[in-house]
Amino acid sequence: MIRWCLPLSLQPVGWIFRAVNEGVALTRPDERAELPQRRARLVRRLEREGLDGMLVTSPANVRYLSGFTGSNGWLLVGGDRTVLVTDPRYEIQAHTQVDCDVWVTRSKLVGTLAKLVRKWGWRRIGFETAHLRHEAYAGLSETAQSGVEWVPLKGWVERLRACKSQWEIERVRQAAATAAQAFDAIVPLLKPGLTEKEVATELDYRLRRLGADRAAFETIVATGPNSALPHAQPTDRQLQAGEPVLLDFGAQRHGYASDMTRTVHLGAAPASFRRLYAAVLEAQ
Repeated sequence: MIRWCLPLSLQPVGWIFRAVNEGVALTRPDERAELPQRRARLVRRLEREGLDGMLVTSPANVRYLSGFTGSNGWLLVGGDRTVLVTDPRYEIQAHTQVDCDVWVTRSKLVGTLAKLVRKWGWRRIGFETAHLRHEAYAGLSETAQSGVEWVPLKGWVERLRACKSQWEIERVRQAAATAAQAFDAIVPLLKPGLTEKEVATELDYRLRRLGADRAAFETIVATGPNSALPHAQPTDRQLQAGEPVLLDFGAQRHGYASDMTRTVHLGAAPASFRRLYAAVLEAQ
């Protein structure tokens, strides 16, 4: 396995779910094969730090370690145990996507997790300080009465994610290529009279048509004076001849995102604009 390291961005269900549901985004077999390796790297560090396990609550980190893409799921990882806790809305999706045990609860996730750690006899458990609300932490802290210590951890899974496998690198390249193709498709359509909102909508549509799961973030289209705003929001302002159009957008595919910024000038660009453009390009 080739890796590129980037600098620093209760009991299981007793039946086997085999239904095929076309409405659920399946975890790709090649990504699924990496999930145990990712968790093993995390478990090794937990053991070195004397922790029984870790509660993972960031949706991106839960997906990285289990393959689950739902909006409400917490993951407990430790030793030879990995359990995803979610609610009934995601029962089918969870059993389709993940390669670990799944616990579906109709009550709050925090209560079910507390029962799990007590059942397993875990005493020291790490949690993600940046991805856990105070209300949830307070609920977990109640287990301290039974001798459970919750240890704040910062950036543990993110540091694992920074070291990309070859499969991940290809997904990032794919996301970048999708965005580039969408840009090539949108440029011939730019003309005076279109609004920033209309261009942004068309660009998002092109991203999906080209295979993106969604835009990586809210697409920015800014014209004229609006293009001076780093994080402008598309408005009803119309594109005008002789003005620049700033496009800031990206594609997300299989959980991996690209980010691209391009500037187009409607009509011949004056020398002053070209000098500014060249200065920014050199600074990058």
